Parts: sequence; structure tokens; C-alpha cells
Amino acid sequence: MTHPPPPNPPPQRLPAALRQAILDASTLGASLFGHLLVAAVIFGFGVVTVDLDTPGDDNGATEGPVGNDGGDAGGEQTLQTPPVPVRISVYQPGAPKPEETNEPKPRKTQPSAQPTPETTSTTATEPTPEGDGKAKTEGVAGKAPRGNKKPCEPAEEITKVSEHKWKVERSILDWYAVHLRELEKQAGVGIHRGKDGKRDGARLYLPRCSVLRQAGFRGGDVIHTVNGHKVTSIANGVKTYAKVRNDRVLKVDLTRKNGKSLTLTYKLVH
Repeated sequence: MTHPPPPNPPPQRLPAALRQAILDASTLGASLFGHLLVAAVIFGFGVVTVDLDTPGDDNGATEGPVGNDGGDAGGEQTLQTPPVPVRISVYQPGAPKPEETNEPKPRKTQPSAQPTPETTSTTATEPTPEGDGKAKTEGVAGKAPRGNKKPCEPAEEITKVSEHKWKVERSILDWYAVHLRELEKQAGVGIHRGKDGKRDGARLYLPRCSVLRQAGFRGGDVIHTVNGHKVTSIANGVKTYAKVRNDRVLKVDLTRKNGKSLTLTYKLVH
């Protein structure tokens, strides 16, 4: 007859004080392990940073990657010459380009046709001597050769009698009174105003060879009256001449450019 196994005895519990001591020791160990782990990480990061930031040894590295001869880099063994020669090319600058100038390029001209016997000149040309560096200006296109101009030919119809008196043929006055364009070539006329601002005469602008110069007029003269009739323009002067044409003597009152007043007298003949 078998007997049943005895029941398991109830587990014995540790005293509360011992359990608390074990828990405190475990907590302290875990905390210490964590601090050590953090310190190890910080220390390792610092070593790597210092190794990267710190310059190398003045005498060269004694430990490092393998050199091209199989030994340590920076060792005492000399480097081996590579089996294949290395070609080194040196850059050589090319020749400078010639500077471009703004001078016009010569145009290509086609040879002219041979002259025919009918158009060939029979005059023999003399050989041109070598240039002496002095070009002649006579006959150059666009520039007239310099020289003294011919003096103005005096009009036969006007004759000077004294300093302020002349003898004039009536025909020349009649001709200019009809041909106003020719009269304008002999004199330009401008308006002259007196001190009161009103027109009191006609100012003359005479070319060098004007017939009026032969009759005693000068450039800048201001003609005021002819036989008492006012003159202020060329048209007005022609009308005035129509009024006094039959008079035997014409008296012209004027003022010179220097302010001097004069009276010029003309005796009409024929």
C-alpha cells in the first residue's frame, strides 16, 4: 500500500528588511552602471574629437595606413619606384594673338579693261619721281587752291566826285529797282529801331563786292531817309525811289556804325 506524497511546504518569505536591502542594492547598481555607460560614451567622443582637431606630429606620422611599398606610412623604408613610368605634361601657354586694329582693310579691285586703240591717249606721261613727304594742295578734290581773289570790278555808272558826293547814272538805279533778286545780292537789310522802340531806318549788311560800297555805303550803316522819305526795308526803299526817281539829286541821311550822322549826295545823270 503506497502512501501519497507529502504536500509541498509553503515558501518561506524573506524578512522585509532583507528584501528592502536587496532592492536598494539593485537600484544602486543599475544607477552606477548607467553613469559608467554615459561616461564611457562621452570619453570616447572626446578622444575622437581631439584626434581630429589636433595637428599631426612635426616629424610625420609613425602609425598610419600602409604605404605604397607595403610598410607603414612614415616609416624609414624608401618608397619604391612604380613599375610604369609616369608621364608629366607641362602646360605651355600659346602664342599671343595679334591685336586687332581699326584700320580699314584694303578693298579688292578688279583690273580695268585694256583700253582700245581708239580711246588710248597718245600723250606720253612723265615718270613720277619718288615722294619727298610734301603733298601739294592745289587741285585736291573738295578744297579750292588758295590765292588772292580778283578785286571787285567797279561799276562804270558810279563816279565819285568828292568825299560825300557821287555821280550816278539813272539807268543802274532803274535796273535794280526792277530786279529785286539782284538787289538782294548787293545788300542785306535789317530793321533798326530808335530809342523809343519804333522803326527809324534800315540797317545795311553789305558783301565785299557790293556796288553800294562803291557808292559810299558801309556795312552797319542805318539809312533813315532819302530826300525826306523814310526807308525801313528794301521794298520800302524801292517805293521811295519811285517817288524821287525824277529828282535830279538824291540826299541820303544815315548813321554810321560808330554813331556818326552823315548825308550822302548823288547827282543823277542821263
